[in-house]
Amino acid sequence: MNDTALILVGHGAAGSRDPNYELLREETARMYEKTYLVMMHGGPSARDVIPVLKSEGIRNAYIFPLFMSAGFHFEKDIASEDSFLRRAFSDAGIRTQLIGGGILEVPEVRKAVADHCLGRIRKDTGPRDAEK
Repeated sequence: MNDTALILVGHGAAGSRDPNYELLREETARMYEKTYLVMMHGGPSARDVIPVLKSEGIRNAYIFPLFMSAGFHFEKDIASEDSFLRRAFSDAGIRTQLIGGGILEVPEVRKAVADHCLGRIRKDTGPRDAEK
């Protein structure tokens, strides 16, 4: 498995970088060393990461999208075998396997998001507004 990378794919935004994606990559890399980050918009892009993967002898990659749901953008730009992202890896000789769908499909993630939302209400307005 030393020739297999985990690619976290975020949406991103042109001209800016959200440090939270890199924090997630770092945390994941503590458990799976060959973890990389690719953004659909902004950077790092697949073109930025592929030379690094090739230099490290990576031949396979798990693609894990960091999208809330598996909607149009997810299906068109990531999941499809002929998407730009998957084609870029394939053209470089790196086989990909998509793992996961939208992260809100995971019950524990949905609960964490709900808990976070209610926690923010409690913090910002007091406990009475976050009661069930």
